[in-house]
Amino acid sequence: MDQMEEAADARDAAARRVLAVLEPVEDAAAASACGEGTLASDDQAHYSPSPVEPSSTSIS
Repeated sequence: MDQMEEAADARDAAARRVLAVLEPVEDAAAASACGEGTLASDDQAHYSPSPVEPSSTSIS
């Protein structure tokens, strides 16, 4: 097998790994878009990042 074929095989293998890792993310996004698996409002508040409070100290 020459270098070009080896490089193409390595590229294809890497692409398959990336797609396999992204599959659950795509499934979750599709379920979310369909309204499946949405969090209750209480849970959304729990899992949402809290707003950042401005610092009360000033830099002089």
